[in-house]
Amino acid sequence: MQKARTEVLAELSSKTVEQIEQDTKTHSKRALLQKYEINFDKMKMLMQAKVEQIIKKAAYEGRITQYEANTIYSKMSTRPHGQKRKRQRF
Repeated sequence: MQKARTEVLAELSSKTVEQIEQDTKTHSKRALLQKYEINFDKMKMLMQAKVEQIIKKAAYEGRITQYEANTIYSKMSTRPHGQKRKRQRF
C-alpha cells in the first residue's frame, strides 16, 4: 500500500515518485498533503481506486479468493473516514 500511496501523491503533486519517496522520509502524510496543496478527499478517492485494482488483481491471480476480495471491498466501504483498523492481539 505504501507504493500505491506514493504513486497517488506523485500523481496529485506533479512530482516524481522518487521525490515523494524522499519527502516521506522527513514529512508525514498530512504534511505532504499541505506542502503540495493536495485535497485529502481526492487522494482518498484515487487511493480507493488503486486499492480496488490491487485487490482485483490478487483475486484474479488466485492470491486471495473472490469471497475474500468481496469482504475487503465491503470493509472498505463501511469503515468511517479516517478510522484505523483494530489490531487483534493473541
